Amino acid sequence: TVAYGILKEDSFNYYANLYAASALLGQKRFEAAGTIAEQMLTRYPTDTAFLEILARSYSESNPQKAAEIYRNLLILDPNNVSARLFFNAQKRK
Repeated sequence: TVAYGILKEDSFNYYANLYAASALLGQKRFEAAGTIAEQMLTRYPTDTAFLEILARSYSESNPQKAAEIYRNLLILDPNNVSARLFFNAQKRK
């Protein structure tokens, strides 16, 4: 895809990485999506999009880690829908 071509030239291209990580989440390749998010958060540590991707990548395998990331996300974005849905689902369990 275009995103992967861009990443060959610029591995920290924001939008190409965002697209790639989102696509990997859609394919349920959570570890790969999380790896991209972690890499991008080294450059953009308060980026809510990559924090959300990272949290979603942990949602199934490590809900406690996901909750920690979602709590940080809510500090930056108090109205984040994904974080609120995650915590509402946790209350129902």
